[in-house]
Amino acid sequence: MVCVLKEGLEERSTPAKHQRPAILAHPHSPQDNQVDPLEDDMTIADGVTVNKIQLMRCNHQSPTKLVCDLLGVMFTQEELSTHSLTGLKGGASESVKPCLDKKHVNAIFEYTLKKFPSANIKELRVAARNKLNNASKLFRKGSYQILDEE
Repeated sequence: MVCVLKEGLEERSTPAKHQRPAILAHPHSPQDNQVDPLEDDMTIADGVTVNKIQLMRCNHQSPTKLVCDLLGVMFTQEELSTHSLTGLKGGASESVKPCLDKKHVNAIFEYTLKKFPSANIKELRVAARNKLNNASKLFRKGSYQILDEE
Protein backbone atom coordinates (compact mmCIF):
# COMPACT_ATOMS: atom_id res chain seq x y z
CA MET A 1 0.00 0.00 0.00
CA VAL A 2 1.41 3.40 -0.99
CA CYS A 3 0.57 6.54 0.99
CA VAL A 4 0.91 10.01 -0.48
CA LEU A 5 0.74 13.16 1.62
CA LYS A 6 -1.32 15.93 0.00
CA GLU A 7 -1.92 19.20 1.84
CA GLY A 8 -2.25 17.53 5.25
CA LEU A 9 -4.34 14.60 3.97
CA GLU A 10 -3.13 11.08 3.59
CA GLU A 11 -4.54 9.13 0.66
CA ARG A 12 -4.33 5.40 0.22
CA SER A 13 -3.74 4.86 -3.46
CA THR A 14 -3.69 1.06 -3.68
CA PRO A 15 -5.87 -0.51 -1.00
CA ALA A 16 -5.72 -4.18 -0.20
CA LYS A 17 -8.57 -6.34 -1.47
CA HIS A 18 -10.40 -6.27 1.88
CA GLN A 19 -10.00 -2.50 2.32
CA ARG A 20 -11.84 0.26 0.60
CA PRO A 21 -10.08 3.48 -0.48
CA ALA A 22 -10.21 6.22 2.12
CA ILE A 23 -8.99 9.74 2.66
CA LEU A 24 -7.82 10.21 6.22
CA ALA A 25 -6.63 13.29 8.05
CA HIS A 26 -3.17 13.32 9.53
CA PRO A 27 -3.74 12.27 13.18
CA HIS A 28 -2.23 15.47 14.60
CA SER A 29 -3.43 17.87 11.95
CA PRO A 30 -4.87 21.18 13.21
CA GLN A 31 -7.41 20.81 10.42
CA ASP A 32 -9.19 18.00 12.31
CA ASN A 33 -11.25 20.41 14.38
CA GLN A 34 -11.86 22.78 11.46
CA VAL A 35 -14.36 20.94 9.30
CA ASP A 36 -16.90 22.83 7.21
CA PRO A 37 -19.87 23.49 9.52
CA LEU A 38 -22.26 22.85 6.62
CA GLU A 39 -21.37 19.16 6.63
CA ASP A 40 -23.89 16.79 8.20
CA ASP A 41 -23.55 16.05 11.88
CA MET A 42 -24.32 12.72 13.50
CA THR A 43 -25.70 12.21 16.99
CA ILE A 44 -23.47 9.73 18.79
CA ALA A 45 -25.34 9.62 22.11
CA ASP A 46 -27.53 11.69 24.41
CA GLY A 47 -27.95 14.58 21.96
CA VAL A 48 -24.19 15.04 21.43
CA THR A 49 -23.34 15.51 17.76
CA VAL A 50 -20.11 15.00 15.86
CA ASN A 51 -19.31 15.85 12.28
CA LYS A 52 -19.64 12.69 10.15
CA ILE A 53 -16.28 13.27 8.46
CA GLN A 54 -14.48 13.68 11.78
CA LEU A 55 -16.19 10.56 13.12
CA MET A 56 -15.16 8.63 10.02
CA ARG A 57 -11.54 9.74 10.57
CA CYS A 58 -11.50 8.26 14.07
CA ASN A 59 -9.72 4.95 14.51
CA HIS A 60 -12.44 2.31 15.01
CA GLN A 61 -10.03 -0.63 15.39
CA SER A 62 -10.01 -0.71 19.19
CA PRO A 63 -12.11 0.88 21.94
CA THR A 64 -9.17 2.72 23.49
CA LYS A 65 -8.10 4.24 20.18
CA LEU A 66 -11.66 5.30 19.46
CA VAL A 67 -12.00 7.01 22.86
CA CYS A 68 -8.75 8.90 22.38
CA ASP A 69 -9.67 10.03 18.87
CA LEU A 70 -13.15 11.13 19.94
CA LEU A 71 -11.66 13.15 22.80
CA GLY A 72 -9.47 14.90 20.23
CA VAL A 73 -12.52 15.65 18.09
CA MET A 74 -14.78 16.84 20.92
CA PHE A 75 -12.28 18.92 22.88
CA THR A 76 -9.48 21.35 22.03
CA GLN A 77 -5.88 20.63 22.93
CA GLU A 78 -6.17 23.36 25.57
CA GLU A 79 -9.17 21.66 27.19
CA LEU A 80 -7.43 18.29 27.16
CA SER A 81 -4.30 19.69 28.80
CA THR A 82 -6.05 21.75 31.48
CA HIS A 83 -8.97 19.49 32.48
CA SER A 84 -9.51 16.11 34.11
CA LEU A 85 -12.19 13.43 33.80
CA THR A 86 -13.65 13.87 37.27
CA GLY A 87 -12.63 17.31 38.51
CA LEU A 88 -11.48 15.70 41.77
CA LYS A 89 -8.15 16.28 43.50
CA GLY A 90 -5.49 13.72 42.64
CA GLY A 91 -3.23 11.98 45.16
CA ALA A 92 -0.12 14.18 45.22
CA SER A 93 -1.31 17.28 43.40
CA GLU A 94 -2.11 20.50 45.18
CA SER A 95 -4.45 21.89 42.56
CA VAL A 96 -7.68 20.58 41.14
CA LYS A 97 -8.32 20.66 37.40
CA PRO A 98 -11.87 21.32 36.25
CA CYS A 99 -13.63 18.35 34.70
CA LEU A 100 -14.41 18.00 31.03
CA ASP A 101 -18.05 18.34 30.00
CA LYS A 102 -19.57 15.18 31.49
CA LYS A 103 -22.30 14.98 28.86
CA HIS A 104 -19.71 14.82 26.07
CA VAL A 105 -17.43 12.40 27.93
CA ASN A 106 -20.35 10.07 28.70
CA ALA A 107 -21.47 10.27 25.05
CA ILE A 108 -17.97 9.21 23.95
CA PHE A 109 -18.06 6.24 26.34
CA GLU A 110 -21.60 5.28 25.32
CA TYR A 111 -20.80 5.42 21.59
CA THR A 112 -17.64 3.37 22.12
CA LEU A 113 -19.48 0.75 24.15
CA LYS A 114 -22.07 0.45 21.34
CA LYS A 115 -19.28 -0.16 18.83
CA PHE A 116 -17.35 -2.50 21.16
CA PRO A 117 -19.82 -4.33 23.45
CA SER A 118 -17.03 -6.43 24.99
CA ALA A 119 -15.16 -3.33 26.20
CA ASN A 120 -15.57 -2.22 29.79
CA ILE A 121 -15.92 1.30 31.13
CA LYS A 122 -12.82 0.96 33.28
CA GLU A 123 -10.49 0.48 30.30
CA LEU A 124 -12.18 3.40 28.50
CA ARG A 125 -11.65 5.67 31.51
CA VAL A 126 -7.99 4.62 31.71
CA ALA A 127 -7.50 5.44 28.02
CA ALA A 128 -9.19 8.83 28.45
CA ARG A 129 -7.11 9.61 31.56
CA ASN A 130 -3.91 8.68 29.67
CA LYS A 131 -4.93 10.99 26.81
CA LEU A 132 -5.44 13.87 29.26
CA ASN A 133 -2.16 13.15 31.06
CA ASN A 134 -0.24 13.09 27.79
CA ALA A 135 -1.80 16.37 26.67
CA SER A 136 -0.90 17.95 30.01
CA LYS A 137 2.70 16.69 29.79
CA LEU A 138 3.07 18.08 26.26
CA PHE A 139 1.82 21.43 27.45
CA ARG A 140 4.21 21.48 30.43
CA LYS A 141 7.14 20.53 28.19
CA GLY A 142 6.31 23.46 25.93
CA SER A 143 5.52 21.34 22.87
CA TYR A 144 2.69 23.73 22.11
CA GLN A 145 1.36 26.98 23.50
CA ILE A 146 -2.12 28.09 24.39
CA LEU A 147 -2.75 31.45 22.77
CA ASP A 148 -5.10 33.99 24.30
CA GLU A 149 -7.77 35.31 21.92
CA GLU A 150 -7.43 39.00 22.68
